[in-house]
Amino acid sequence: MVLAAVVGAIGMWPIYEDPWFTVMAASAIALSIVVGSISLVRSWVWWRTAIAFVAVFVVAGIPLAVPAVLTDPSLIPVALVGVISAPVTGPNNLLTLELPLGTYQATLAPAFLVLVAAPGTALAVGARRSRWWGFAAPVALVPAAFAIVFGATTAATSGILAEVSIPGLREALIGIASCTTVLLWMLWRSVTVRRLALREGGGIRQRPARRAALGRAAIGTSMLVIAVIAAVSITPILTALHPRTVPRSASEPLIRLAQEPSPLSTYRAMFAAGTADEVLFEITTAGVDRVRLATLGFYDGQLARVTDPAGGINDPATAYTRLPSARLGGGGDGVRADVVIGEYSGLWVPTVGTVSAIAFDGADRAALADGFFYDATAGSGIDISPVYGAGTTYTLRAAAPASMDLSAATPPRSAPTLDESIVPASLTQWIRLQEAGGAGAGLAELIDRLRQRGYLSHALETPPPGTGWVTDLGDYTFAPSRAGHSTDRIDALFAALVNRQTQFPDATDAELVAAVGDDEQFAVAAAMIADQLGFPSRIVVGARLQADDGSAAGVPPCEEGTCRGRNITAWVEVQDVSGTWIPVDITPQHEIPMDAVVEERRDPENATDVESERAEVVKPPEADPADADPRASDDQQIESDLSSLVLAVQIAGSILLVLGILLGPLAGIVAVKAWRRRRRRHAALPAQRISGGWDEWVDATIDSGGPLPATRTRSEFVEAAGGADDARALAVLADRASFADDSPRDEEAAAFWRLVDRERERLGEAGSWRDRMRAALSLRSLRRGRRDRLP
Repeated sequence: MVLAAVVGAIGMWPIYEDPWFTVMAASAIALSIVVGSISLVRSWVWWRTAIAFVAVFVVAGIPLAVPAVLTDPSLIPVALVGVISAPVTGPNNLLTLELPLGTYQATLAPAFLVLVAAPGTALAVGARRSRWWGFAAPVALVPAAFAIVFGATTAATSGILAEVSIPGLREALIGIASCTTVLLWMLWRSVTVRRLALREGGGIRQRPARRAALGRAAIGTSMLVIAVIAAVSITPILTALHPRTVPRSASEPLIRLAQEPSPLSTYRAMFAAGTADEVLFEITTAGVDRVRLATLGFYDGQLARVTDPAGGINDPATAYTRLPSARLGGGGDGVRADVVIGEYSGLWVPTVGTVSAIAFDGADRAALADGFFYDATAGSGIDISPVYGAGTTYTLRAAAPASMDLSAATPPRSAPTLDESIVPASLTQWIRLQEAGGAGAGLAELIDRLRQRGYLSHALETPPPGTGWVTDLGDYTFAPSRAGHSTDRIDALFAALVNRQTQFPDATDAELVAAVGDDEQFAVAAAMIADQLGFPSRIVVGARLQADDGSAAGVPPCEEGTCRGRNITAWVEVQDVSGTWIPVDITPQHEIPMDAVVEERRDPENATDVESERAEVVKPPEADPADADPRASDDQQIESDLSSLVLAVQIAGSILLVLGILLGPLAGIVAVKAWRRRRRRHAALPAQRISGGWDEWVDATIDSGGPLPATRTRSEFVEAAGGADDARALAVLADRASFADDSPRDEEAAAFWRLVDRERERLGEAGSWRDRMRAALSLRSLRRGRRDRLP
């Protein structure tokens, strides 16, 4: 039991990875064994043993599971609450905190509870002479199960196995070691109890069946070796077929993210009349010029998304986890930011740089801290606490992001990754028309031309006078622009650019303004261009704090840290081969309206008096943020259906494979017996068939719990086995076939086997279905040698 607990504790190490965990684990196992031993020696009833375990868990758990109380005794009340509530709230904390946990709050309490309760309980139950002793086995396996269930979503090696690249090897070895330990303990207990029973029976001695013992040991060792080889061989295959799914995979942040609309699809709501002038949040910081709300790294042709549509919400690459303690930040200088949430509503938390720690203020700080989740890869955070919103204040500690010029960037890939079905042909045609080259310099040139030939507009209809964003743009001529960033919408944007450039091939950028939209469309367009040039890209929704270079002219930066709806912008981040993410502004220009310069160059065909009072703006079709090419939707639906079918086949195959491993040895036993019976029934000579029929009945009797033949004659064996009439007839006929002068005929052999079948049926009907199952899987008849068989 101690060894099984130690194996489980070793498996728990990647969850915590803190030296104090070893102290806690060793103490917990020792205390557990002490309580279990006392319960066993004093023959305590179950409820007294349970009270002892609870007392040890609470009293010893405060210093061992919450070591912060050793340096700050004022935390004892909080630690007491954390330890007592660990059985209820502990699993949720383990599933939603980022690994490793260290000694954060009372996260050690669930592991302490398991290591205190499991080994001692298994000892107290398994060492008693009770019919319930078998329950000690699953109890002893609880620490190993805890390590696997609450581990990371990625099956990997760590510690001494870090150099081994077999996926899932650590989990497989933990399970194998735990199960082997428990099986050996059960074998030892069975042998020990049997010896004690023989000793208490008055000194009865039996000659040890050395051959049988060696046979049993050989069979057991062989099955164990086969199981280990199969587990180590099959685990990587199953790990490759299916992402590792544990309860951590379906934690609440992922579910909330799946329900949250894409931040880019609601971008234009920030410029509505009721929102544009609202103070969303206030931030005080230095050393950074961007505030991040959300990072959207995936695009499916309809929406830019936070999570991968193909991987689903369980994809560990987009996992949002809680910050258990100060995390190691990336490169760059340390930054502090003080934030006060205003009228902003949503779960996105304004952050800067790479967050290393966050501290909430106010009476609800504990609930806000428990509700905060962070994706270190994307650099964005969310808070699912119901009290998060207006009035929330917090302080961030972060590392400022590394800076790099886009023109010096090198693409990490040589080919795009976006599916061709979601990339408009007009986009690739426009890129070819520019002849801008590749790498970072070519990407910078393409995005600059895209911004210069676009025209900013946040609305489909003419906004009311005094609208905030229109006022910010100064002398601005409104142009209608429909929302959405689907493939169809991006195709329309680039089609307009291509048509204008092919119509006026020698025109300047100012004369080629043809694409109207805002950050919603231009961010997706820029991300697609970056992908075509081999750069990983993602879209960020946030705000600029300062832009002295004029790069934020279209959407002004926050005024002295006060960010309003009309300050919300989007930009693209592209990744260099070094791993550095480079922010790239994509807001189109707004000084040169569409058609203005071109109309000056074009001579009118007919002189016409324009009556401006009667001029009307023709509205484009209503925007649909999710509109897309129906053929692409059909293809995606077919691909989704095929993906579901492939997943179902993989799951079914995995289940059958596991069942084959578990049931294969049992099926092999049944198959060997069936082959043996067929060989005997169809022997060449009638005498051989009769002799084989007798051996078949003897083997069936032995498997059903009957005695071994030893030196008994056939008639003596029949009497020892119960003396049924058909069995006596079998003995007489078998003796006659063996010792009579004349050879038996085929009819006699067939009649003999009918008696054998009837006797086998009688043996099966005499017991329960468990007895029949036990007889079918028994190895007793397979182990008896030829010297036990009569001629």
